Amino acid sequence: MNPLLRYALARPRKRVPFNSVGLRRILLIQVDNKIGDLVVATSLLRNLKRGCPQAEIDVLTRPACGAVLRGNPSVAQVFGYTKKPAPTLALLYRLRARRYDLAITLEEHDSSTTMTLVKLIAARHNLGFYKSHWPMFDLSLEHGAYHGHITEKYRSILARLGLAADDMAYDFQPVSAEKSLLNELAANATGPRIVLNCYGSCAEKTLEHDAALALLQALRQQAPDSSLFLLDAPGQTAATLRLATESGAVALPAFASIGDAASQVRTADLLISTDTAWLHLASALRLPVLGLYAEARNMTSWAPHGTRHAGLLATGPASAHFDAAQSARVALDLLESATP
Repeated sequence: MNPLLRYALARPRKRVPFNSVGLRRILLIQVDNKIGDLVVATSLLRNLKRGCPQAEIDVLTRPACGAVLRGNPSVAQVFGYTKKPAPTLALLYRLRARRYDLAITLEEHDSSTTMTLVKLIAARHNLGFYKSHWPMFDLSLEHGAYHGHITEKYRSILARLGLAADDMAYDFQPVSAEKSLLNELAANATGPRIVLNCYGSCAEKTLEHDAALALLQALRQQAPDSSLFLLDAPGQTAATLRLATESGAVALPAFASIGDAASQVRTADLLISTDTAWLHLASALRLPVLGLYAEARNMTSWAPHGTRHAGLLATGPASAHFDAAQSARVALDLLESATP
């Protein structure tokens, strides 16, 4: 962080006693473009609204993430943050004029962008993780505040505010598509519709081509009547089409937004994904899901929540030991467990 910026952010500010009863406006700040984190955060937003029914709850996030909050009854306004100077200045003026009683940031590192936004928005109280060394954060959750699944992180926020938590289910229901591509493309099929997403946020979290091909072949062998579909990702269309050609799976078209993609995936019977954003979306949609992970620790902390699920190591260092036949069996067992 720039020393001059650090100095400006570290200047002391007057603190006032915190009381959740007096909260009229709350702002959740999540501008790191992580869709999955915002899906999980919908559980926090719902509980904030239940605990503070008089409060208006706004969210500052990236435009691509905003679709996750479309129609969310707990959210008053969604503000889209971009890095363009002129729109950002206008946005900061609007946010500062809202005179928030509480701003909450979910990032656990000291991001210059987020810290600057918090400083300039100037909420009455600021809550963050591991921020006790910053004077502008009068509410800080330190190491040890939560353990286990990611939902425990959001429970710890509610506990710090003196608010109760429910089952922390995720609130995301995409607008129903006018027509289901999965139903249309598998009109004559009688078996399960299975969607595979091979792509993660980086190369290490992406399922290698040969592994993906072997998995699709194993699914076809073990469930011959199944219909297999592939999700595309930005910059991956050529790879998706190649995999579709070699496997016989159907490549779904690129969708305009995560909301549009989810409106189609919700009609599937099973999702397999390496990307945790899709694992969380499947949780919200109550869709059975098999997660393919790069690290064992993520199988607990970032596991799906509130839906039938399983997890296997498959990418990154674990790719050398990936067993396509086993993965197919585990995936299909999720479907069998759903049968009465």
